Amino acid sequence: MWADNHYGRLAELLARHGVGIYAEAAGVSLEIPEDTLLNKSKVAIPMAEFWLRALHPELMYYQHVRDAASAAHIYGKPIVAAEAFTGGGYESPFSMKKVADYWFAQGVNRIVFHTSAHQPLDTKPGNTMVGTHINRNITWAEQARPFMTYLARVCHMLQQGLFVADLAYLLDEGAPSTMPIWGAGLIPRPPDGHDFDYVNADVVINRMSVNQQGRLVLPDDMSYRVLILPQTDKMRPELLAKIHQLVYGGATIIGPRPTCSPSLAGYPDCDRKVQALAAEVWGTLMGSAGPSVITERARSYGGYR
Repeated sequence: MWADNHYGRLAELLARHGVGIYAEAAGVSLEIPEDTLLNKSKVAIPMAEFWLRALHPELMYYQHVRDAASAAHIYGKPIVAAEAFTGGGYESPFSMKKVADYWFAQGVNRIVFHTSAHQPLDTKPGNTMVGTHINRNITWAEQARPFMTYLARVCHMLQQGLFVADLAYLLDEGAPSTMPIWGAGLIPRPPDGHDFDYVNADVVINRMSVNQQGRLVLPDDMSYRVLILPQTDKMRPELLAKIHQLVYGGATIIGPRPTCSPSLAGYPDCDRKVQALAAEVWGTLMGSAGPSVITERARSYGGYR
């Protein structure tokens, strides 16, 4: 409902006038009632944010940036914007470059300064609320060109081509349907040197297929080697039916065995459907602890690695 009736409806109305939307959709403070990837699928440019002096970026802003980057990758959007350098003061380009480079490496490819306020007066040094001061009245304004050119060049290069990731982590269908936060981490952790995206049920059901090499592919040419299921025993039969299809098509899928649906739609038949599909996919494997994979029949199709 949030995705369709708020972000989707607004995008539809603005598109009639040739206008698109930047949106964090909905940011780091309102994620419990929504599917954040689905929200971002409705906007033209998914956004995140990062602060200049965040004490624990892995707890909040890392999650937020990777969420926006994943949404862009899985829904075929070339730009990942970020509210950038929030929470600073009168910073130098040196201090900002170090921070920007880290977030470029996490998927950001468009900088939206927080904050560059319009300065109608020549009163110096100028003030811009809670962000880093970036305006024509700061002390290094006349020397800003090399730093701004660097940011522009990096953003341009990072907008070319496709992101490379081996792993796709499927989000839980429950609430919140978002990347783990507050130290929850990734389960299992990606091996060193292997990157990842998050995907949601919508992408798996409506956009994901498997090619002859066993890679999970999306219509915009993104592909992954492995789909990792969330650490839960609940999954809707519609989603598990697609998992079943991918496995028997040769996909490599790792995760715990579902036992019931998280939804009451079609109850109790929904639970019986989940159990029947799980029996075909997992066979005698319980899959309740640690990575579990598929049946002997699936292995013969190349689904087991």
